[in-house]
Amino acid sequence: MDQSVTLKIDGRDVTVPAGTTVLEAARMAGIEIPSLCNHARLLPAGLCRLCLVEIEKVRGLQPACASIVREGMVVHTDTPAVQHNRRMVLELLCTNHPLDCPVCDAAGDCRLQDYVFRYGRTTSRFVEEKRRKGKAIRLGPAVILDQERCVLCQRCVRFCEEVLDDRQLAVFQRGASSRISTMPGAVFDSRFSGNVVDLCPVGALTDRTFRFKARNWELTGLPSVCALCPVGCRMTEEGREGRLLRVRGREAPEVNDGWLCDLGRTGYGFTEHPNRLRHPLVRRDGHLEPASWDEALTALARGFGAVIEKAGPRAVAVLGSPRLTNETAYLLTRLARALGTGNVDYRLGTAAPAPAQATLSDLRQAEVILLFQGDPSEEAPILELWVKQAVKRGGRLYIVHPRTLALERYATGAYRPRPGSEAVLIAGILSMLEQGKPGSLPLEWREAVSGLGPTQVASLTGCDREAIRLLAEALVGSPRAIIAYGAGLRDEQTLALVAALAKATGARLLGWDGGPNSRGVADMGLLPDRLPGRAPLADAAATAALERLWQAPLSCQPGLSATELWPEMRRGEVRALYVAGADPVTQAPNPQLVEEALAHATFVAMQEAFLTPTAERFAHVVLPAAVPGEEDGSLTNLAGGVGWQRALIAPLGEARPSWRIVADVAKALAAPGAWEYADAAQVLAEIAQAIPAYAGVEVVTTGGYFDARYEYEYALTDQPPAAPAPARVAGTGDLALTTGPVLFDRDIMARHAPGVVGRAAEAFAAIHPEDAERLGITDGAPIEVRGLFGALTLKARVSGACAQGTVFVPEELSELSVNRLGAQPGVVVMVEVKPLAVRPD
Repeated sequence: MDQSVTLKIDGRDVTVPAGTTVLEAARMAGIEIPSLCNHARLLPAGLCRLCLVEIEKVRGLQPACASIVREGMVVHTDTPAVQHNRRMVLELLCTNHPLDCPVCDAAGDCRLQDYVFRYGRTTSRFVEEKRRKGKAIRLGPAVILDQERCVLCQRCVRFCEEVLDDRQLAVFQRGASSRISTMPGAVFDSRFSGNVVDLCPVGALTDRTFRFKARNWELTGLPSVCALCPVGCRMTEEGREGRLLRVRGREAPEVNDGWLCDLGRTGYGFTEHPNRLRHPLVRRDGHLEPASWDEALTALARGFGAVIEKAGPRAVAVLGSPRLTNETAYLLTRLARALGTGNVDYRLGTAAPAPAQATLSDLRQAEVILLFQGDPSEEAPILELWVKQAVKRGGRLYIVHPRTLALERYATGAYRPRPGSEAVLIAGILSMLEQGKPGSLPLEWREAVSGLGPTQVASLTGCDREAIRLLAEALVGSPRAIIAYGAGLRDEQTLALVAALAKATGARLLGWDGGPNSRGVADMGLLPDRLPGRAPLADAAATAALERLWQAPLSCQPGLSATELWPEMRRGEVRALYVAGADPVTQAPNPQLVEEALAHATFVAMQEAFLTPTAERFAHVVLPAAVPGEEDGSLTNLAGGVGWQRALIAPLGEARPSWRIVADVAKALAAPGAWEYADAAQVLAEIAQAIPAYAGVEVVTTGGYFDARYEYEYALTDQPPAAPAPARVAGTGDLALTTGPVLFDRDIMARHAPGVVGRAAEAFAAIHPEDAERLGITDGAPIEVRGLFGALTLKARVSGACAQGTVFVPEELSELSVNRLGAQPGVVVMVEVKPLAVRPD
């Protein structure tokens, strides 16, 4: 049991856990001790000297932030000596501090300002000219530094050292000339740079996107959840007069612990972009024209009604997106099933995530982590911090990825299997486990992997057989092992193998596919072969319960997946399509097939915040949807944790919350059942009734955290798995295409957020130095990458991080989709890369 210590602070008995500092003990007792340098998530530094207190039987004043409590300790926080020290420290800090509170962004939220009013002198005794230092220094793309305001608490420096393990900031010079800066010629370009603004106790560090936009006391704030990556970081939205102006991290130990990546901080600049859809659009004479909601819904009902009347409900399909809230996805599932179609999906080139078994807290405490086909730095940045924290605690990290990752310097082992052989690697590990301990695998899996010996696996993957054995032993030998798979795992056969590996070793799964709410959308049943709660279609009890809840008959016929949809639509078997939040022309693996299919569609309706290429070219009706910050709704993160996204501002123009649009469409189509909902919270309450794992989820609407993890046997099909083999190869080039997301990109939302666009790299293709030399390609030169369905002109980035024989092209960074090169799950696409002549200016 944890030991407790009892001490006296200002005559009061205080009992706290052993190891607590005097400063923390005082705060637990409601006694304020001023401090500028101390922060709960940073190590004590004792730099500001404001927290000095008297401790009986100890000579001199002691820093409360660095003094550990002892049994029977007696502390005095308000004696004349302590008061004199506070006045002196504050007076010295103000000696050279500029008196510019009226124009400082921190005014009203500044610790120095508060402390001077509370503890300092009312007048200054100094008449000398203040020292001059740098003003409005742009440290990097997100942060502005005013060196004259800096009190040298070093919170920003310590954050870089202790949390990021990336010493980008430091203290330069000495004495009164000391100042915070970057290394000469360097910029502060961290994915988490904005956190130093929140850490700064004064106005020395300010947010470049927020400077001079509002005073702190003018802002209205609401707790919310970030909807830009699968972590779902808890944050606070702040704004005034109907504008969302600032986003900051919020304390949530079970998720992000108060930290927030720069995408989450600056990625909401799209809310008032001029390209936002403000009114419904209806296609007339080949052109999309503004219309009223009644006109748009009438046209939609007419179009879908005609298709259903002529070809039946199975001629209708519904396509969602991992950007949707749980409420929107749930209502889309209900709408599709109520109309009588099972053609419902949200996966455009991805696999539905296996249900989460590990929490983010588990990741921070893990002894062994297998990072499989994922790059947390680009796909889910907070995970990068938690992986580093686990390694610092003695954990071992193993990485399987086609490129060298930033996290590789923390890795015990790194594996770079040949493109398309990742499933063989996992199957080889399963085979080793079965050989070492017969009966570790179910019979069907045993038969599937029995033919894969260590030598064959090493030959097929290019990985060292001894290194593979060490990885297998590490997973089996740890009670706290986690398999974390990322956006690079796109095919369900490999996912099923990874899930089998977790079950065989006792490791816990934690995965994501890059979509912000993929797990929640899958849980809501937006899949052709599942019901809400991922119940099988053949589950009679689940079907009966849903029919009672929905007060309508339920179609339990299996439908078409998104991959199967496009050929059927091109053949005319599917004639009407409803799309919510997706852009299949740019996101689907085969854009040529998608365009041909959409051209054959009788009717296409979409709900979206911006006019996507799909909407612009093929939609007959476009309904304007609200964006995060404008609508309430729940999101389920990669660990199964549910959070509540709040609406701080009203939707722009005539836009409506996405869940309400689906309900309005259902009513227009006369879908069976009741579709009247007062708000998103009422839809969430229905979800709690429909999905057992979500029972009680309503607590999130009042700021609570809800764990929606549940046990679920993940299997690819009902049939025994086939023996894993390298993926098939397509294309005639000599370099294998690899792709994946980057944090700052140009997707349909990010390209409209100024703070993100300014940090997105120019569209590039990364190539190994030896391949570049062979092809006559130099770093920074224009190149053409030609694949299955077309070519992209990109900037060459010669990098040893890219494996030889491969070329890496990021998703959503070029104006044209990387899918034009043919990237698709379970297929290795060979592309042709050649240099382009540089045109003279």
